[in-house]
Amino acid sequence: PLLEAVFSFLKRKTDFYHIQRPGDRIGFPEGGARKLVLGAFRKFGDDANAAAPNQKELEASGQRFPPPGGAAPPDAPARPAHGAQEARPSAGALGAVQASAGARGASRELSGEG
Repeated sequence: PLLEAVFSFLKRKTDFYHIQRPGDRIGFPEGGARKLVLGAFRKFGDDANAAAPNQKELEASGQRFPPPGGAAPPDAPARPAHGAQEARPSAGALGAVQASAGARGASRELSGEG
C-alpha cells in the first residue's frame, strides 16, 4: 500500500508520468521516470543484499535464522492477524515525498536543465 500511495500521488499531483515532447519543460524524457525508479530500487537492493548475513556462516556458527520466506524465529514480535487493519501512510509521509523527491526538479535534472 505504501508504494501504491507514492505512485498514486506522483500520478495525481506531479508531472512524473508526463513524457516530454520537444519544447516541454515538464515531465521526463521517454523512459526517464522508469530509469529513476529502477536506479533507486537497485541502489537500495544492492545495499540490503550486501548487509544480509550469510546463511552458511550463520549455520556453521549455530545461530538461528528464518528460512527464506519462512516463519520468523520464536522470539520475533508477532505479526498482525490476517485481515487486521493495515497502517496507511500519513499525510506527512506523502508531504515528505513531495518535498524531498520534487518530481518537477528531478525531471529537470534528468533532462539536463538542472
